[in-house]
Amino acid sequence: MVPSLATDAEVCAFVEANGAVNARLLRLTYAGPASGMTAFTWELESMQAHARLAAAWFSPAGVALQAKMMTADPASVPVSSALYNEIPL
Repeated sequence: MVPSLATDAEVCAFVEANGAVNARLLRLTYAGPASGMTAFTWELESMQAHARLAAAWFSPAGVALQAKMMTADPASVPVSSALYNEIPL
């Protein structure tokens, strides 16, 4: 497995272990200037679940995972982060 994909799989496992569901990595194909980038997505049941996952990033396991991703020559670099809410129709 490509080193960045191994770390990406670890991130997906981490967020799912901390309350997320449907964690996945997507390749952005037709995305204008973002074409060719990859994006993590996952779903959370509620804002409380979001807060628990956010807190988990500062647990020993979360900090270790962040440190693994923030090397001098990282395999990937965060570009943006967003929170989307579903609007029931």
